Amino acid sequence: MMKALPLTPLMTISLTLTIGIIIAKWGYDDFNMRFWLIISIISCALSSIIFFLTKFLSKKVYFSRSHQFLIYSQCMMIHLCILSLGAFLTCKQIADSQTSTQLKNWQELSYLTRAKINTERYKSNIESKLVSLHVKQQDYAVIAAMALGDKSALDSNTRNSYSISGASHILAVSGLHIGIIFQLFIFLLGGRKYSVYTIILSLISIWTYVFLIGLPASAVRAAIMLSAYSLSLAFHRTDLPLNTLSSAYIFMLFISPLYLFELSFQLSFLAVASILWFFTPLYTLLPIRSRFIRWAWGLLCVSLAAQIGTLPVIVYTFGRISCYSLLTNYIAIPAATLILYLGAALILFSPLTLWAPIAPVVAPLISLTSGALTSITQFLNTAIKLISMLPGASIENVRISLPQVIGLYAIILLIYALWRRIDKQKSSECKIP
Repeated sequence: MMKALPLTPLMTISLTLTIGIIIAKWGYDDFNMRFWLIISIISCALSSIIFFLTKFLSKKVYFSRSHQFLIYSQCMMIHLCILSLGAFLTCKQIADSQTSTQLKNWQELSYLTRAKINTERYKSNIESKLVSLHVKQQDYAVIAAMALGDKSALDSNTRNSYSISGASHILAVSGLHIGIIFQLFIFLLGGRKYSVYTIILSLISIWTYVFLIGLPASAVRAAIMLSAYSLSLAFHRTDLPLNTLSSAYIFMLFISPLYLFELSFQLSFLAVASILWFFTPLYTLLPIRSRFIRWAWGLLCVSLAAQIGTLPVIVYTFGRISCYSLLTNYIAIPAATLILYLGAALILFSPLTLWAPIAPVVAPLISLTSGALTSITQFLNTAIKLISMLPGASIENVRISLPQVIGLYAIILLIYALWRRIDKQKSSECKIP
């Protein structure tokens, strides 16, 4: 029987916050920050008054309809407060982005800005080391994109090949990459034991990595989502994974409401939410005993589940459907894993060449690692290019409107609900003697 994923308060708060941000974005010229601030203060005050009034009535012996009305009113005021607060933060961010910024000297910059500048310098040093290893231009470009989040060196042909084959998601430091690196740290620090100590140290390492590559937005989002899930895993609170996802979603939108309108943000959360909803129902369709076939089936189910949630937005944005994306993942994900591991080893080994006593030992290791990294990257680029050249690799110029996108998601949710209902009926029939 499929495990139901219930609608929780955090999910409704996420929806309310999203609506507030959209209203503020579209109605920025009509409703300013002051309006939304006043609404949020009033709704918060009313919610507090209703809360204390409800507590007072709950001490009485009777529970009348007025008591229930107060509870519903309090919920409405809380959601109105969240909606108006999201709208206020959105208006503030828009206003801040429209104000002219003057160049500041180093002392006037914030600590975060200084740190980001320093990390950009460090990332440039790593990139120069990769170039010094005589890695070919587009091989270097793919490695830099996957390991460092820098896609500036990718040419149009490489970008187009990855897009047509459905492998564009591996060219940015996102949830896949952060998850792979996190598993590496878990293995190095504690084997397969997911203890609190191992998880916390691994998260510190992940955030150090994200900081060193310049805090790209996609990597920050992935690290926040991973942190929320890992901490819930450490403290045995994994019963509601959508709650964890909602917490990360709310946290990130409070930091930067305009994230909501970034494509990478939308795809990240849609992919994870879709995997949480659809992976288990798809995976349990086939009972498989073979370990290798089970891995292959699991990878297919993860890819298909992510496609269900992201395809409408991808088609709406790019007007393209990649027909072999599920096949591509069988090549792209294992290759990306090896590239990230070898790239991390190369970054760690390179500074050791400056220490004379061990330089003769480290140099062959660097040469071997560099050769393996280049070979795997060349294989990946060649495979992606061949897939993109296959007949019917993509369906181009598919145009759908925003209402059609909303309609597609409504159909997806309807199919899921129907699937759950049929599964529930089958399980209940099996229990009848």
